[in-house]
Amino acid sequence: MKRLIYRIDKKINLIGILFLFWALFWGLNGGDKFFDGEHVVNEKTTKGVLIDPHGNIVYKLHPLETVGLYGVNRNSKMIFP
Repeated sequence: MKRLIYRIDKKINLIGILFLFWALFWGLNGGDKFFDGEHVVNEKTTKGVLIDPHGNIVYKLHPLETVGLYGVNRNSKMIFP
């Protein structure tokens, strides 16, 4: 068992593994920033309305929803309400 661990330790370069992990982590982090998604108006829901003095709806306020590759918007996580 001791020889097997020694052979694995000699054949696998720890520095290479750490560099690969580092490159993969930061590469995916950069991809997350680049493919952030886009804000699209959600026409199905209404967040609020503007009504004139006669009671007619003048303007509807529709919320934005994020559509993107990762499904979660990175910027919305960083913005505090």
